[in-house]
Amino acid sequence: MFLGDTVRYVEPGRPALPLGLGALSIDTARVDTVAFPQGAGLLLYTDGLTEARNASGTFYDPVGRFTGRRHSGPDALLDALLADVYRHTDGRRTDDMALLAITRASDDASPPSARRWRPESR
Repeated sequence: MFLGDTVRYVEPGRPALPLGLGALSIDTARVDTVAFPQGAGLLLYTDGLTEARNASGTFYDPVGRFTGRRHSGPDALLDALLADVYRHTDGRRTDDMALLAITRASDDASPPSARRWRPESR
C-alpha cells in the first residue's frame, strides 16, 4: 500500500493456499479488512514482480525500491514500476508479470478513464 511516500506490504491475517487451491483446504473462507484511506494506493501483483532478478541474482523488492517516492496516480506508479523493473533486470524477463494499481480518490472526485497496457512482443 502507498500513502504519500510511505510504502508497506499488506499481509493476510493468516496464511492460505494459493488461488485455485482452496478446495484442498478444510479451512473456511475468511476476509481480512485493511484501512484504505483517501489518497492511498494499492498495488496488486503476481510473483513475476518479486521474483524478477538482477544479474547477481537479487530479487526485486518493490517496497524497498519505492519507499520515499511519490506518484501522481496509478498510471504514473505503473510506468515507474515497469521502468524500474526493466532497469533492475537489464531488460531480461524470465516470468510473466501482472500488475494492477488503484488509488482511493476523494469522494467528490470524478472517476479516471481506464488505460490498458499491452506488453511488447518478445
